Amino acid sequence: MCNNKDFVHLHAHTHFSIQDALPSPKNYALKAREMGFRAAAITDHGKMGGAVEFAENCKLPGANDSIKPIIGIEVYTCPDRFDRSKTEEGRRQKLNHLTLLAQNETEYKNLLSLSALGNDPDAFYYSPRIDWGCIEKHSEGVIALSGCLASELNQAFIKEQHDHANSVVDRFKSVFNDRYFIELQYHGIEEQKHNMNLLLDIAKKYNVPVAASNDVHYLDKIDWE
Repeated sequence: MCNNKDFVHLHAHTHFSIQDALPSPKNYALKAREMGFRAAAITDHGKMGGAVEFAENCKLPGANDSIKPIIGIEVYTCPDRFDRSKTEEGRRQKLNHLTLLAQNETEYKNLLSLSALGNDPDAFYYSPRIDWGCIEKHSEGVIALSGCLASELNQAFIKEQHDHANSVVDRFKSVFNDRYFIELQYHGIEEQKHNMNLLLDIAKKYNVPVAASNDVHYLDKIDWE
């Protein structure tokens, strides 16, 4: 049976994910330490403002329950970050989610660059946005998880666009190589259940490792209310 020391949260948000999550980076770090996790990641939407506060509270001087901080970001991706055109129905273009994690200082700087590019005034349109060119340029050493239900891969499966799903995995693997993982989540959502075997199948087809995650937005059940 899995316990907290055997599992690492690689997809978690703080109040820097505006209007989407509640905990402060400090409280998230302290809660993870309290619950006995050996490491935890922070992956706020398009921003890295909580990274330093989170890391400092994961590794307090002299604390015997310090844990390893993993710095990441959940970016919004689109075909062209400068394109503000709308769909035929007059809606904004749909953005895809992607989970990125830094292995060391070099990769941390790459994530900072991606955050800056997404929040550029010419690219920001309701949300910070990056495109494939940004990802390729700043991919060195970065670990990529395929993303949550709003990711390009999951959306392709939901729309039964299996050829596109194959092209997504092929494209990401060509850039990230063994640093690309198929992300698996299940929170009782029917679409996640529908996609699970499809994700496992495509991971096997392309020899891509899988990583289980939870989309963390709260520290306690009561916070949901």
